[in-house]
Amino acid sequence: MGVRTGEQYLSALRDGRAVWHAGRRIDDVTNHPGFAGAAHTLACLYDRQHTAEGAPLMTTEWQGERISLSYLPPTDRAHLAARRRNTEIWSDATLGYMGRFPDFCAHLTVGLLDAAELLATGGAQYAANARAYHWYCASHDLCLTHALNDQFYDRSKRAKEQRDPDLMLRVVRETTEGPIVRGLRNLATLAPLSD
Repeated sequence: MGVRTGEQYLSALRDGRAVWHAGRRIDDVTNHPGFAGAAHTLACLYDRQHTAEGAPLMTTEWQGERISLSYLPPTDRAHLAARRRNTEIWSDATLGYMGRFPDFCAHLTVGLLDAAELLATGGAQYAANARAYHWYCASHDLCLTHALNDQFYDRSKRAKEQRDPDLMLRVVRETTEGPIVRGLRNLATLAPLSD
């Protein structure tokens, strides 16, 4: 897929996701008055990656694929400057009023890629997973989010001793494919508008 268009981004948001606001389920975040503006702003920025002016400043060729500069693993000062310029384009488009852009978590996947050898000390599959995840996200130009903070719970007790253990995210089982987690986090910026 490579660098995505605005319509590809908006189409991906129409996936039946469960987003709730004021006690009501939102069927389509791309048309809801509380989310449509932000969704369409991001779509315009994805489209900018395909313009004659934007493409050279927002995308690059890497491993035979055109990707967002947000996903480029920097190897020199020029890469860092290009990635910064890309971030500035996303920020300037909203005058800095949008708290999270797709480039934020894209940088986190680059960090995972950078730490692949360290992750391999726990098992070769962890390094392979980090590399595969970064490549999948980069080659699909995904808009990711991250979740922070456990709900309020009794910090003097372990997860299994909690009145409601689902108030905190925890590993419930390990598989050959990776851990299975259960529980929740209470803050996931950009979640309604991310892949």
